[in-house]
Amino acid sequence: MPYNISFISLGCAKNQVNCEQMMASVQAAGHTVQAQPEGADVVVVNTCGFLQSACEEAIDNILEMAELKRAGQVQKILVTGCMTQRYKQDVLNELPEVDGILGTGSYGDICAAIDEVMGASGLRPCHLGSIHTAPQDGGRILSTPPWYAYLRIAEGCDNHCAYCVIPSLRGKYRSRPMEGLLEEARELADAGVKELLVIAQDITRYGTDLNGEHQLASLLRELCRLDFHWVRLHYLYPDEITEELIDTIAEEPKIVKYLDIPIQHCNDGILKAMNRRDTKAELLDLLTKLRARIPGLVLRTSLITGLPGEGEAELEELCVFLRETKIERAGVFPFSPEEGTRAAQMDHVDMEEARRRAELVVDVQSDIIDAYNESVLGTEREVLCEGFDSQAQMHFGRSYAESPDIDGRIWFDADREVEPGTFVTVRLTGVMDGELTGELAEEETSMNLPNKLTLLRIILIPVFMVVLYWGFPGATWVALAIFIIASLTDMLDGKIARKYNLVTDFGKFADPLADKMLVTAAMLWFVEIGQMPAWMLLIVICREFAVSGLRMIASDKGRVIAAGWSGKVKTAATMVCVVLMFLPIPPMVNTLCVWVITLTTLYSGVEYFVKNKDVIASA
Repeated sequence: MPYNISFISLGCAKNQVNCEQMMASVQAAGHTVQAQPEGADVVVVNTCGFLQSACEEAIDNILEMAELKRAGQVQKILVTGCMTQRYKQDVLNELPEVDGILGTGSYGDICAAIDEVMGASGLRPCHLGSIHTAPQDGGRILSTPPWYAYLRIAEGCDNHCAYCVIPSLRGKYRSRPMEGLLEEARELADAGVKELLVIAQDITRYGTDLNGEHQLASLLRELCRLDFHWVRLHYLYPDEITEELIDTIAEEPKIVKYLDIPIQHCNDGILKAMNRRDTKAELLDLLTKLRARIPGLVLRTSLITGLPGEGEAELEELCVFLRETKIERAGVFPFSPEEGTRAAQMDHVDMEEARRRAELVVDVQSDIIDAYNESVLGTEREVLCEGFDSQAQMHFGRSYAESPDIDGRIWFDADREVEPGTFVTVRLTGVMDGELTGELAEEETSMNLPNKLTLLRIILIPVFMVVLYWGFPGATWVALAIFIIASLTDMLDGKIARKYNLVTDFGKFADPLADKMLVTAAMLWFVEIGQMPAWMLLIVICREFAVSGLRMIASDKGRVIAAGWSGKVKTAATMVCVVLMFLPIPPMVNTLCVWVITLTTLYSGVEYFVKNKDVIASA
């Protein structure tokens, strides 16, 4: 029999995904999902149990539903999620209004539980399946605005921080296979999602439980091939951030330059006691490296005050650390001695003192964010519009520097209606209650700077050839200067496009084409004057066609083939050798340059095909 089911989801985004999956299961079974609890046959309260404060919020929501139940507006109450997993017996014993419970290992039993509580037998179901093997896949009914959605790539956690109960609530770390993730991501993109938030308790360990290798960078590159405008990352644990991951974040324009890296504290003694695998020096080195390699980076972190071992000196050390690193955004929480954790058995300050310390750290953080806001005034930001506030008479939205439901908003004036879910350019002009304000900037209709540089490189190619064939005194030196200038535009256009998110379809097409045209033009000249055999040039041209074809086949299969290290070496070696061959060098050096070009080209081409032979095999 079909019923009307209402859902209330509390806690984190990962919990929200579980709720979306339950809604899809309920609807697939023929039931109706309704927004409001009033009039529902069953209300499902999906709880958080991470902290005692979260449990208190869950209980308050359950008691509110109990009032509706007594008033005859709700028939049954089912409670799911982390609190039931953590306090299953207490929920059953202390909350008689609850008609049944499901733990975090039994979300898939939601339809069975509904049938049980609505059946004539009056059963009080208790579904507590294994938290280590519960399936993660399944359809979803999105509860977010249509322009953004979460992609949960893993469940559970193996970090076992001394203050945290997550491993006991969510089980061991389990990565979802990449194939299933990409299929779900494609469905989200096809549904019109513009911002994809990649989430897990720890996304940096993605894939390590599958084959022992970090696979997050590979996953992100493939996600960036899909039709999303932004890809946002939550959460990256500092000890597992790899060089490959940093490169991927820096190079992929769709990945917003906003990283949520929970560090909790900076004192070495406290970090060790909490079973964190970082030191203060390592954290400082990591943050310095990230800022150097990812221009425009905005950092978010989580901090805990009042941890066991924290005195006034350690608190001051944390404040100094924040002032030095200038972390733009931070959630600051007083230590909560959670039952069942090792930290709860350690000596620690009382809750009131922990709260006082949290307030002090918040004051430090407020100064940092105020300085950051002042530093960006006068600049322009791409903003995802999320609505219009009739009271303030302003539109509001977020830039890359603000994550939904975590950070603040950007408020802006516009002389036209801006549809929610659209991207606009906003000129930042002020600050209101700690949030940035601005005005809609005039749309840029002309070609952007990276594309202009690419076009300049293409225009310089015939000029380069004309100068060489003209042959006036000093023509070779002029041609070399043109080649160097054109090569510099290649370095600049990509860097500017990635830094300021100015990547366009024209740039994606024209930039690599211009590079190949420029190098081929130079080599054609060398063939003409006898500095390079034609068969070697043929190898270069055939390699480019072959690799381009391989990438096209891979793209059709939803896979991206990134440039390997040998390809980068080939490009650098070729550019250096071409420049040398324009100079009055001995014939032996010229021959060496020609062979370096040919062999690096040949090796990199073979490597592409060897590493991606499965693409050819499945073609």
